[in-house]
Parts: sequence; C-alpha cells; structure tokens
Amino acid sequence: SAPYVCLLPEDHPLADQGGLIDLEELVANETFVTFGGTYPDTMMSMDPALSRKLQARSRLSAANMPLAGALVRETGALAIADPFSAEQATRMGGVVFRPLSQNLTYFVSIVAAGREQLSRQALAFSDLLAAQLSARVAYVEALSRQP
Repeated sequence: SAPYVCLLPEDHPLADQGGLIDLEELVANETFVTFGGTYPDTMMSMDPALSRKLQARSRLSAANMPLAGALVRETGALAIADPFSAEQATRMGGVVFRPLSQNLTYFVSIVAAGREQLSRQALAFSDLLAAQLSARVAYVEALSRQP
C-alpha cells in the first residue's frame, strides 16, 4: 500500500511548504479534479463526508491520472493522486505533489496461485514492483516529516 498525495500547480502557495496537506482545510477554497465526477471512497478509505465536500468543489473531471495532471497544470485545480501517477505528472512539469494528512491508501496487488508458480521473469517483476513501491512510500513519508 502507498499513501495518496495532493497534486498542486507548481505556483500554488502551498507548493513550496513542507509538511502535510489537510484536505479539510482546503475544501472550502480550492477547486478539485475528480474522476468521473466522483471519488472512489471505499478504494481510497476516504471519509464519505469529506468525499461529498470535495465533489461539491469539483469543477473538472478526468478519465485518468495523466489527464488529471494536465488539468492541475493548466487550470490551477488540485487533485488527489496515487504517488506513482503524481511522480509521472511532476516529470511532465508544472505540478508538484505533497503528502496528505488524511490517511488515504492506494493498494497494489499481484494475484497468483503462489509465488512458487511464478516464472523467473514474473518473480523479477514482482520484486521490482515491491522495491519501487517501498521507495515511493519512503519518499512520501520523508516529505510528511518536513516542517
């Protein structure tokens, strides 16, 4: 599992600050990008009341994370993103991401009959994915500890 993050335009006042982003504090004044006009509450472990507030502040909807990143960059709206998509969006420029104070969790799974049933290539992929996930979680946790 990995924590979701907040995707912000690089010129947003909160972009250069350390620490956590609290969605409850932002929801009154910011516009958000949603996915199909909604947030996947149960998938994200998001409080339904917060989800309703964010949906009420949504003026834009994206079908995928690259589009959400582009909307953040071009419109100034904020988005909630998984850390992998957020990293990809920052590589494209114009956006940054910050950790959230809310514990919204992104889950990644590899489903197989058993590790012993996997090919060498599948095992290598599984190990690489686990290492990348661990590195991304460590990075977001380090950002969370910055003042």
